Amino acid sequence: MAVMARESWTDERLDHLSERMDERFDLVDERFKLVDARFDRIDERFDRADAEVKLRFEQVDERLNRIDGDLQEMRIALKDLHDDNRAANRVMTQGFIALSGAMVSGCVLIAGVAAF
Repeated sequence: MAVMARESWTDERLDHLSERMDERFDLVDERFKLVDARFDRIDERFDRADAEVKLRFEQVDERLNRIDGDLQEMRIALKDLHDDNRAANRVMTQGFIALSGAMVSGCVLIAGVAAF
C-alpha cells in the first residue's frame, strides 16, 4: 500500500484558506439574509391571513347569535300560538257542549209538549 506524502501547511496557505472560508461564510450569511427576508414576508402574510380569519369567525359568531335570537323568538311565538290554540279549542268545546245541551233540551221540550 502506497503511503501518501503529507503536505505541510504554510502560513500563506493557511491565510488563503482562512480568506476563502471567510468569503464562503459571507456568501452563506447573504443567503441567510435573503431567506430571513422571505420568512419575514411569509410571517406578514400569515399575520394578515390570521387577522382575516379572526374577522370572519367574528362575523360568523354574530350571525349565529342573531340566528339564536331569532330561534328564541320563534319558540316564544310558537308557545304563544300553542297556548292560543288550546284556548280556542277549549272555547269551541264549551260551545259544542252548550249547543248540544240546547239541542237536547229543545228535543226534550218538543217531546214533552207533544206528549201532552
